[in-house]
Amino acid sequence: MAALSGAFLDNFCRVYPNFSPISFLGVFAADGIPSLDQIDDMAAIIVNTHSSGQPGEHWLLMVFSKARRYLDFFDSFGRHPDEFYPHIANFVSTFPEVGWNTFPFQSPETSVCGYYCIFYLTKLFLKCGRESIFKELCSQENADQYVVDYVHEFCLLTNRL
Repeated sequence: MAALSGAFLDNFCRVYPNFSPISFLGVFAADGIPSLDQIDDMAAIIVNTHSSGQPGEHWLLMVFSKARRYLDFFDSFGRHPDEFYPHIANFVSTFPEVGWNTFPFQSPETSVCGYYCIFYLTKLFLKCGRESIFKELCSQENADQYVVDYVHEFCLLTNRL
């Protein structure tokens, strides 16, 4: 399973903007996280744990509600946001309420973090809650293969519409 590039993630998420009230702002390096001033309420970003100028390491998804001042932080390895100091941890600390997963869904031997970001975001677009997404992933014998297959099937389905 090949890793997904930032360009693929950005293009994929921008092609499907009408699923939800969540605005997709783009894909960013850790040191390039945008200001939230321009969003109305809900928005999502995919962030690489490396800073710009570095090759890229791991994709994270952050979905935030400006009205609720809440951030949903998703890391397929289940790490706490503070582990991504300074840029990501500093951004996350600006939210009074933060939710994150503590379970490592992704195997450390794979590079499918981008697939997990797309899986999680499309499930949110389809109005699934965090807990039901986590339950779905935990029920899989091979969650890595499951999210890869899901993204491939999602691409096929939506390209036919």
